[in-house]
Amino acid sequence: MDDTAFSVKHLLQMPLFRDAKWIGGQAGITNEIFYIDSMEMPDLTASTDIAESCFQGKFWPQYFAAKYAVPFLSQHGSIVLMSGAASQRPIPGAASYAACNGAIESLGKALAIELAPIRVNVVAPGTIRTEKERTEAYEAYKGMCLLERVGDVQEIAHSVIYLMTNRYTTGSTLFPDGGYVLR
Repeated sequence: MDDTAFSVKHLLQMPLFRDAKWIGGQAGITNEIFYIDSMEMPDLTASTDIAESCFQGKFWPQYFAAKYAVPFLSQHGSIVLMSGAASQRPIPGAASYAACNGAIESLGKALAIELAPIRVNVVAPGTIRTEKERTEAYEAYKGMCLLERVGDVQEIAHSVIYLMTNRYTTGSTLFPDGGYVLR
């Protein structure tokens, strides 16, 4: 955790972030570092290392990025965190991943209260097609969501842009998940 805090703080002290007035105080924090292959995930009792890795790879980087970005934001700034639809519809063997996503959504609400009028929101996508080929996992996911397809990165980018630019939305979680949480 200390390494993550140092890395994010160091990154935000770079000239690009120090001179961030050109982006009007807007900041979007997204996290696509953490990757889980649901076919290989052990169950909850297998190891606490799994739970720790979820938080180390997904929760703490966003927590520290938000913490160290705040001094650079205007009162009209915006922070967008990234969780996942598994927070609302967990799958067997992924309790720690679901808990981590739920923690990010709670963090978003808490920060919206603490940082107002800076807006803080969360995007909780379903399965999104990435550069890594996961055909079997993608096919399985299609049957789990109402739209019967996997999302793409542009759809998530549009969700982030919406939350960054809508000046009356804060403390919300948006689910671009193809109806995954409803099925």
